[in-house]
Amino acid sequence: MASPEIKTKPNSELAMMANVYRRWIEINGDEPIRTYSSRHADKYIEMMSKVPGNYGKGKTKELTVDELIKYAKRNRIKALLTTKTIKNHFSKLSILWTFYEKKELVDRSSNVFRDWSFGRKQKGDGYVKWSDDDLRKLVENPWPPGRISKRTFGMIVGIGSYTGMRLEGICRLRKLDVINIKGVWCFNICQHWPRLNRPAEAWNPKTEAGERVVPIHRKLIEAEILEWAKSANYYLFNELTFSGRDKKRSVGFGGKFSTFKNRLGIKSATVVFHSFRHNVSTQLRNTPGGNTGIRELWIDDFLGHEYGHQSGHQSEGVKRYLDGIDLENIVQVAESMQYPDFWDIRTLMGEA
Repeated sequence: MASPEIKTKPNSELAMMANVYRRWIEINGDEPIRTYSSRHADKYIEMMSKVPGNYGKGKTKELTVDELIKYAKRNRIKALLTTKTIKNHFSKLSILWTFYEKKELVDRSSNVFRDWSFGRKQKGDGYVKWSDDDLRKLVENPWPPGRISKRTFGMIVGIGSYTGMRLEGICRLRKLDVINIKGVWCFNICQHWPRLNRPAEAWNPKTEAGERVVPIHRKLIEAEILEWAKSANYYLFNELTFSGRDKKRSVGFGGKFSTFKNRLGIKSATVVFHSFRHNVSTQLRNTPGGNTGIRELWIDDFLGHEYGHQSGHQSEGVKRYLDGIDLENIVQVAESMQYPDFWDIRTLMGEA
């Protein structure tokens, strides 16, 4: 596993990349890169999660991974390497794999590091899915009047419940993000470039769940999401505004939704809007396997991964499907989501 030649002077970024490659070799051996698999990636995560968080500084800098693990145990160090840092390591490893892809030394679309899911290790795992009883409360109780209408409330909740998208990603949806790929209507979750003098519109989904294409569930189409998009000005949800220190579009809705569910007696801190993502993940991962089941990789793709740096206006997700990757697999994932009969988007919107 040889790194590409670097002819520029060393800097912190290059030093980190070299360190990541060194640790990978310590754990998995120096083998031809095409021989590495998810098994090796899993071993890397397992080992690196046991080393001290400051392993690259001071007297620990020259220790091997095995020595670092022993050092952490011996000194009872609790501040170990975080998932966020290991995820950053995978980003560096993915860059190396892409380098070899361009040289045709590894198979395309086989990047072990790019397709790895860290979802179960990231912040947010403390949340739980919505119970049927609590979902019924959302349906049967009136949404408080105000600037954000019941119609907007219903569609945002509907999208969250059937896609598992994060709230900010839903609130950022533009009419041009509703696209048709080979006859399949999808949300195109991609980087947003701001219009003139509107810097708050700049947004990169890679900080959340990654660029991807999300097939639109038939229940959302029945609730006329396509007509909604057609009549929208720019963003799907024109009632929302940018607010808060980080200028997010989800702040106003998120606060009102939290107050609403608390008034309904759903006061648990583990049941929030983000919990819809857990409903989707839990149901999909419990889908029976075999010939009628869905693969874990398809679920991870549906819920979102990071696919590397994207400098153009067309998302990597769209390019992957236009290049021939089978969209039908992800459609199968999307359409596998089901709820009890009472969970009706039109009722949530106040239009049933």
